Amino acid sequence: MSEKSGYIFNGPLCSLENWRVDDDTLHLCLGQTSYKELLFSNYLHSRNEVEYSERFNANALGISLVLTTGDAQIVLIKRSETVGEGPGKLDVVGGHIHPDEHCLSGTPDPFLAMLTEAKEEINLHLQDEQLSCIGIITTVVTGKPELIFQAEVDLPFKDIAATAEQAQSTEIADVLAIPDDPGAVQDFMTQNSGQLSPSAHGALWLYTS
Repeated sequence: MSEKSGYIFNGPLCSLENWRVDDDTLHLCLGQTSYKELLFSNYLHSRNEVEYSERFNANALGISLVLTTGDAQIVLIKRSETVGEGPGKLDVVGGHIHPDEHCLSGTPDPFLAMLTEAKEEINLHLQDEQLSCIGIITTVVTGKPELIFQAEVDLPFKDIAATAEQAQSTEIADVLAIPDDPGAVQDFMTQNSGQLSPSAHGALWLYTS
């Protein structure tokens, strides 16, 4: 719960039960958890209560997007102070897979979830073929699994920022960019390590590795 909002949002999320890679294809076994369970397990991890955090980890599967622009920038967002997870942190576009919203033929679809998050957060209409899944990570701070996507658009960052402003998302306070250059990204991560969300840190690390 955010003290500033006084409101606890809840809703079903997909959890990661297991995964495997066969012939360069990532297979996910998904279960179900909730946003409240996610915040609870994040809280336990932040207090370093390892025994309890492993026992009660929600394993909610996050989705993160490394979005690069036509003028060689990486799009970042600053999260609102009223969100429950990572308030005020610098992050990449992302969210979670909602089993009641992001399904195709009755099966949760991470790609559909990522397309929806991009539209809702920064009003960007991506196509499925623009998305590439580049890996899966577990964040050190929260023990949360995160599916990392990458997409490249022809638009310059100023157009992305203008489009994002039209979205009027209550979860985002600002949209900013960093150069799409491994050295610049690493410098940015070092200088802003305390301001980056765990998902952004992992996504940028994976992208530049």
